[in-house]
Amino acid sequence: AAPPAPAPKPAASQASKPAPKPAAPPAPKAAPAPAPKAPPAPAPKPAPAAPTYTVQSGDTLSGIAQRALGAAGRWTDIFNLNRDQISNPNVIHPGQVLKLPSGSKPVPAPAPAPKSSSSAPSGPAPSGNVGSWINQAMTILEQHGVPASKLNANDINTIIMHESSGNPRAQNNWDSNAAAGHPSKGLMQTIDPTFNAYALPGHTDIWNPVDNIIAGVRYAISRYGSIQNVPGIKALAAGRSYVGY
Repeated sequence: AAPPAPAPKPAASQASKPAPKPAAPPAPKAAPAPAPKAPPAPAPKPAPAAPTYTVQSGDTLSGIAQRALGAAGRWTDIFNLNRDQISNPNVIHPGQVLKLPSGSKPVPAPAPAPKSSSSAPSGPAPSGNVGSWINQAMTILEQHGVPASKLNANDINTIIMHESSGNPRAQNNWDSNAAAGHPSKGLMQTIDPTFNAYALPGHTDIWNPVDNIIAGVRYAISRYGSIQNVPGIKALAAGRSYVGY
């Protein structure tokens, strides 16, 4: 009998093959970079503050105008800007904050005024009146060698009334002398350097009416030869307006 046929080999198992690898997931897409933010608009610049100046002791409007605007005569510009707080341009007070015109320069503090026999009137007002003060002054002047022919009480009185209205404590705070730091003072409206140059010994108080007359008259005689030759007196005699001496 024929030998039996060999048994067929079993088919190779499919399970023995390695399983295919799964495909890698796609890489995530990078998020787009955010668009740059526009810079914020600059804030509007505030309008420049109006220039101001705080009044110091010894200040005058003309002096402030000279230092801030370069012209003492422009005190009217400052006065007009500050009419809400200044009623009299001759009277301003330390501590007041004044508005200045645009374009004003920084204002330095006022230069100290030159020393005088008395920087301000003090004590009670002098007794007497202009007539008696003139007579006392003329007596003292004659005692110091001033000829009576160069003196005239009426003319001295005329000068006083035009210069100070008879007020022995009058002070001019607005003219060029004031802007230069030495305002005119007293009955005859003398400035400190003139008063100091023409005062007599023992009569050195610029606020004393007799002392002021003495110095003012001595100055007038030195410059014009006599009281009668003072320009204001000559102008009035010719029918013209008084002019300062």
